[in-house]
Amino acid sequence: MVFSYKAISTLDSMIGYKYDYFRYLGFFSAKIEDIFTFVPARLVLITLPLVSSKFYEYRSIIKKSYLDGKKYDSPNAGISEAIFAYISGIKLGGISKYKNEIIEKPIINETGDNCTAEKIKLICQLILRLQFLWIIIFALIFFRI
Repeated sequence: MVFSYKAISTLDSMIGYKYDYFRYLGFFSAKIEDIFTFVPARLVLITLPLVSSKFYEYRSIIKKSYLDGKKYDSPNAGISEAIFAYISGIKLGGISKYKNEIIEKPIINETGDNCTAEKIKLICQLILRLQFLWIIIFALIFFRI
């Protein structure tokens, strides 16, 4: 199952469906990946604040992240990016260059700061804390403690 997900995710990342040559193959892999990542993206949304210093803003941060994340084309990536942006206090989106084309993505956490090395370290710490939390949750479920 893990290898299947990785293959689907890789196809979506590499091919996508926005180019005519790969339209049908890429569309299928993108939609399957959307289905596979629907639940994990929302689990990140509701659990990341629990391992951060902003757990006291739980409801408002989830609401803002969900609303900003819904602006993205991807139903899942935007939500995951938004919760990390709000928790770490950074601003994401805006003008990007993709394959020599300028693309403007929606702004997430408009009042956030620019990303710095310190913010990236914080995000890495948050990822580790979140993994640890989910290991504990799965252990409790598995061992029925």
